[in-house]
Amino acid sequence: MGTTLRAVRALILLAGFYLLGFVMLGVLVAVDWAVAEGGVGSVTAKVWIVSALLAIPSCRACSRCARPRTNRRPAYS
Repeated sequence: MGTTLRAVRALILLAGFYLLGFVMLGVLVAVDWAVAEGGVGSVTAKVWIVSALLAIPSCRACSRCARPRTNRRPAYS
């Protein structure tokens, strides 16, 4: 496999990771909206809590992968 194909594959995998995260967040928002339109207060609150518990780790994972590491050791020469 050439260098170009490896680079393209890496970009596709990286974009797929973020796309999967955004799709999951979109589905959570759609479910929250559908339940809120239903009008049952206790069920709406429970669904929102579960959605928040699922969305927070997803957002944290996306932000941690995008951040460069600052605590790397210096290279040995």
